[in-house]
Amino acid sequence: MSDLARVGTRFGLGLLVLLGLSACERNTATERKQPRERTQPLASAPTSPANPAPDIAFEKIDPTTLATRGAPSGMESRFTARPAVIASPCGFHLIVSESGRAWTTLLVGHELGWTKEDTALLLELDGLTLDVGLVDSKAMGSLVPLPPDRLLQLTGQWETTWLGRDAGIPKLPVKENARGQAHLEPHPEWRVWSTTLGDHATSAGVRATHAVVATVALDQRVLVLRALLNGDALALRALRRLAFAVDSIETRASALGRRDFTETLKKAVAEDPSCAAIHATHDAQLE
Repeated sequence: MSDLARVGTRFGLGLLVLLGLSACERNTATERKQPRERTQPLASAPTSPANPAPDIAFEKIDPTTLATRGAPSGMESRFTARPAVIASPCGFHLIVSESGRAWTTLLVGHELGWTKEDTALLLELDGLTLDVGLVDSKAMGSLVPLPPDRLLQLTGQWETTWLGRDAGIPKLPVKENARGQAHLEPHPEWRVWSTTLGDHATSAGVRATHAVVATVALDQRVLVLRALLNGDALALRALRRLAFAVDSIETRASALGRRDFTETLKKAVAEDPSCAAIHATHDAQLE
């Protein structure tokens, strides 16, 4: 079975999680085995002072070329590292690799773009601006290894602190949108939450009045996916795309490089050049 076909199979499983998600104005929580604590509605954030951001230029991508991108050294921002990224007809594939193992996941999309080479990496996916990266527990101040739930809680505090600084708001309101475990073994724990930054806020150099954040625990590191929204019109799209990405993350038993994974994707794209099966399922069930 090809990688794209396997992703399509994961889509069907992922729908069991995502069909329980609602718009960001409503509390939701999904759990693999039992429901977790009830979530609280997102309070309105005060408007921050005007802080206009320059427009960031995105380069459109022809996904049929299987374009790849790594993060230039020194441009990790507040992250300790960034995943490798491959654009395909399915969307953006993210690769996190270390000695002896790796993780891959997919941000599903049709229209893709990213910032210019040798600049801080931001992704553009069907109107969403995405900032993706990795942060480890030590960088966030932990002196001991943490269990997944506490690691995700610490990451939430880390992210809200940074976003609060971006927005000029000391304490951001946070709404829990979903929690769960990835359906593929070893079932990493994930969390999706959202916040309101204010009418004139910026983050990562782009205007962002709202943010949707998905995190998934990978041992003592966390993959962070942030959708930066100028307005809330695409909030539900961001919630669903990010929730699918963390729920369908796949753990691999050996290190994986961009070139090796690109070769695998070439074979899959040859079988389904438009990634039609995945997009049909996504468009019918998730949008």
